[in-house]
Amino acid sequence: MYTNLRREFFPMPRCIGDKNAASRPSASLALVELCCSQSSEMAVYFRRLKQSRSLHGHTLVVETDSTMSGSPHVVIVGAGMGGATCAYYLRKELPGVTVTVLEARDRVGGRTKDITFWGSTVNMGAALFNTEQRNIAALAKELNLKIHCFKRSGDFPDNTIWDGREIVQTGKLLSIEPEADAKMRQSLKEFLSALEATYQKYDNGTFRSIPEFLAAGGLEAYTRQSVEEFFCDTPVSKRVQKYVIETVMREFFGQGLESSVALAMICLAGVYQDAFKTEGGMSQLVKTLIESSGCNLHLNSSVSLVRKMEDQFEVWYSQREAEPKLKISADTIVIASPLEWAGIEFEGFIPAIVQPKREWERVYMYVSKVAAKSIRKSYFKGVSLSPDNPSCIYTTSDASQPWVALRSRDSSEGYNSYSIFHSEDIAEEGFLDQLFEGVRDFKSERWDYVHPVCPPVRGSDGYQSIILADGLYYLNGLESVASQMEIAVVSGRNIARLISKEL
Repeated sequence: MYTNLRREFFPMPRCIGDKNAASRPSASLALVELCCSQSSEMAVYFRRLKQSRSLHGHTLVVETDSTMSGSPHVVIVGAGMGGATCAYYLRKELPGVTVTVLEARDRVGGRTKDITFWGSTVNMGAALFNTEQRNIAALAKELNLKIHCFKRSGDFPDNTIWDGREIVQTGKLLSIEPEADAKMRQSLKEFLSALEATYQKYDNGTFRSIPEFLAAGGLEAYTRQSVEEFFCDTPVSKRVQKYVIETVMREFFGQGLESSVALAMICLAGVYQDAFKTEGGMSQLVKTLIESSGCNLHLNSSVSLVRKMEDQFEVWYSQREAEPKLKISADTIVIASPLEWAGIEFEGFIPAIVQPKREWERVYMYVSKVAAKSIRKSYFKGVSLSPDNPSCIYTTSDASQPWVALRSRDSSEGYNSYSIFHSEDIAEEGFLDQLFEGVRDFKSERWDYVHPVCPPVRGSDGYQSIILADGLYYLNGLESVASQMEIAVVSGRNIARLISKEL
């Protein structure tokens, strides 16, 4: 009944990316591959079993040899949102493909990370998605993830802004300048129309360059101008630009009015539109994509070299600095990590792999939770806070403050809970007592959170390539438009479709 029965033994203690594997007791596990009518289902079962264990740090080492399996082998470098999306869509577009994902960290998610403070989930990095980010919404629905509406669309929130000298309420400012609010809404509507036209073209199609993507629906009009240039000679005054637009851009991307207006529009969409979260944090989306893709995931696996051979690629990586480098062969490679940070050497490519180098902006380095009686009023140099305990306080770029945003969450037993996003260690030099009254508890998590700087790009040669060479793709170049989950999903899906046409 069963033909070509093959029995393989794998050492039980060795885990992909497990730094402590060598110290574990030896054991063996026999896996039986049934090469019959049910073999594909069995292979999928074992692949998912290994993948599930990988996410919990218990994956058996099973090196994939694409030459033995006969299936095309794609290696993805990076397990962030883009890499996970690419792996997922490769499985949909090419069911027979073998996908290996190499991730330098000990977890998946990239910039997306969720941590627990005092029993509540705090999003570090990507926190939510909006109505216009329909590709994320579609994925969440397809993967049966639970989502809830975090914020309903409506007026611009009445945020409190501190510039080091005065307190500005955005609600009051926009009530004084209603034409500015109307202009921002109209500009956002036009931007979203261009975005939707772009999406409609590429819902089922592909693009081979970033300029091609931007030209499809007219988005290049928003990437060629800065915020200041776009709103020059409009009702959106410099004061509104500074206190309303730039403060949100600083929280989301760590950038200001010198950046492209496309970045500002994405931020305004986050403010004016409905906003949603996935249950358990946005990192659940990345984990579920990886699990559903059936890929072979290698954590703690840092790629150092991609070598072009006659008809394949060699990918060299290491799991510990002290270990010899490991090698895996691939028919196709996807770099799903910023080239500026990946540290990958490319060898054997003619012409050589050379790309424009982008600048990067560190948004903040710490996310903290503080339990305190209240915000200390004297911190604001005699300027009155209204209300006494604002739900959100932003700082401006010229405020010379170590923090970007402070949010009041909830209260219990006479203490308020605050989330604060900051670039310096505020636990030092008594800063907490300067900002808060009656600090009861404090917890902080360091987070190196960076985005590519997104200045206006007026020529097509200012963007990085999607196709670096035949069979070598780059996913993160589209971040030059905006570094967000939606962009990563669009880019990852596009590359999966390009590969499906090649293999």
